[in-house]
Amino acid sequence: MQDVVSGRCLCGNVEYSIENDFLFLLFCHCEQCRRISGSAHASNLFSATQSLTWLKGEENIQRFDYPGRDFTKSFCRMCGCGLPYRSSHGEMVIVPAGTLDGEPKFAKHGKVFLAECTEWTHSTADAKLFDGFPDFWARRRFINTRANVTSEPNTEPVQVADFVWRRVPDPLPFF
Repeated sequence: MQDVVSGRCLCGNVEYSIENDFLFLLFCHCEQCRRISGSAHASNLFSATQSLTWLKGEENIQRFDYPGRDFTKSFCRMCGCGLPYRSSHGEMVIVPAGTLDGEPKFAKHGKVFLAECTEWTHSTADAKLFDGFPDFWARRRFINTRANVTSEPNTEPVQVADFVWRRVPDPLPFF
């Protein structure tokens, strides 16, 4: 029996399954992967299997092929979440690791395009670690009010859509 792992986009409109037998996991630091992921690197699993099956919402998938380069991004049209796609040659399936519902099994892993890695990636290597939001975040109260509701004193308004967010100043230090 095959070991299969499922995955989905953030909003749940697209779901898939694939054989849980990946060749490798790559953390890519190239400029394109940083921009398309909005992060320091993309985390992609590579599979030679043809077992990718769309369980739900295949019609909600959009594919973007970067002009002049073998670089692709597949994503949900509803929430923008990255989704698996077949390479342009059809030999590999690339799966954004964060979309899996379970733990992937992979033979090898590595960090690639480190020559294009940002300086802040290295400078934050010793960042403090937290299991959830840190205490300083919990102490910051955000008040969500409709734009026509009077605000609390000593708050700075921020307009987002039809809501006004006001942050109550935090007297405690950042850490």
